[in-house]
Amino acid sequence: MGKNNNVSFGNKSASVSGVLGGVAVALGVPWIILNYGQVLAQNVQTWLVIGSVVLGGFIVLVSAFFGLVLPTQVNEEDHEKE
Repeated sequence: MGKNNNVSFGNKSASVSGVLGGVAVALGVPWIILNYGQVLAQNVQTWLVIGSVVLGGFIVLVSAFFGLVLPTQVNEEDHEKE
């Protein structure tokens, strides 16, 4: 079997932007909650911070994964049967 170069993977720009967005969620939301959320109860603040860090981490993992495994270009060629 020959080498098949019809599919290319790795959309780096989408992956990087998703990772940056996830980091922004994981760091920005807790910063906002801890600075401006004094009217909330302490357990609500804690769970919001934990939830936003988990959500940001999930966004980072999903965007990095799909940025690497989804094909960015698929070339269709007619292959003759031998």
